[in-house]
Amino acid sequence: MKKSRRSPWLVLAFLIAVIVLFDVKGIKFYLVPSDSMKPTLERSDYIIGFEIASAELERGDVVVFTSGYKGDYYVKRVVGLPGETLVILAGSVYISGRLLEEPYVHYHSAENLGPIHIPDGRVFLMGDNRPNSFDSRWFGPVPMRLIESRVSFIYNPISRMGRVH
Repeated sequence: MKKSRRSPWLVLAFLIAVIVLFDVKGIKFYLVPSDSMKPTLERSDYIIGFEIASAELERGDVVVFTSGYKGDYYVKRVVGLPGETLVILAGSVYISGRLLEEPYVHYHSAENLGPIHIPDGRVFLMGDNRPNSFDSRWFGPVPMRLIESRVSFIYNPISRMGRVH
């Protein structure tokens, strides 16, 4: 028997049709604005994010947040959670004294920073491309109310289509 293979375009068209037809709430579409999340996300990837409650955030989540200015948004990874203390030594991140395993980081920096206590209601966000990311190392822990969604899926380009980890 011959196996049928579904075209990625067909899968994409089906997903968009379901979202539009059923008026699925809480789904947002974004264009990745920079290389700060490389190699996880690349500039000009089209991604889907799902709105979540701040209590649902976990370390390692890739999120979209706004700076508070209309239309201005960033895509980063949750590294530190409320109440934790973060230190960066020679580019390695330590949370409350323990080394954070970060297999998604392929581009490291050699910086030192901290200790930084992350206040309640805020998270520490960093790009996976550490030398090329404007993130919490520069502007501090981000209020959780500014986080719009958790990124779950790349839908374009087709060659990179798939879940975001």
